[in-house]
Amino acid sequence: PPRESSIGILARAVNRIEDNQMPVVLGRGAERLLLQHLATKMSLPIRLAMSNLWLFGPIVSTVMSYFPDNNGAIRTTAIASLISGGVKDNVLPTWANATVSFRIHTVNTVNEVLDYTRNVISDDRVKMTVIEAIPPSPESNSAPDTFGYQVIKLSLAEAFPNILTGPTLSLANLDGRHYLSLTSDVYRFSPTIQSAADMSQVQGTDERISVENYEQTVCFYYNLMLNSDKKYDRATPKKDLREL
Repeated sequence: PPRESSIGILARAVNRIEDNQMPVVLGRGAERLLLQHLATKMSLPIRLAMSNLWLFGPIVSTVMSYFPDNNGAIRTTAIASLISGGVKDNVLPTWANATVSFRIHTVNTVNEVLDYTRNVISDDRVKMTVIEAIPPSPESNSAPDTFGYQVIKLSLAEAFPNILTGPTLSLANLDGRHYLSLTSDVYRFSPTIQSAADMSQVQGTDERISVENYEQTVCFYYNLMLNSDKKYDRATPKKDLREL
């Protein structure tokens, strides 16, 4: 038999992709706004780090990278989801296929991801084919005079009184992208509370939310509909919706 099989070559390529994730882009996307919002409520050392990413960015990104949900907010991620090859246990495989799923950060492009991945694999025997490419959606406005964001923020505070709110990235590929032809501000948000244990169940076995969280979710959407019907003056950028 040859020294390398097609499965071995492919496995090595997949391993290189997963071991060499794309560079961190902390501070260049919506995660910057989230850290700025949260920093004001943090202890002095954390507030100092979050408010000065130009200096403490490498430390903050290293910490965030340890947590899968945070890692996806600071870089484009890649994970193999399907792999196949061979037809029989005593026949050498002539081919092998793998599907790798990329969640592209808003500051990256599809072509940048392809070029980076090709360089990481560094093996001309491995051919890449794009099955489907969905460019990252643009960031939606979260300024004080933005009706959509502010009405969500108000409705969230009414349903969850003791939480902090701030803009961030949605890591899921949601149907909201289909509305971008109607408006530039599309907010992908679900008012669910998830612990670290719950995160492991997302799109997996026994995915669920608690009964209490279900009630809070209903409350949020109820308030969202009521608050969306209130008059809002775009000419007063710093006016709080609570005053309307």
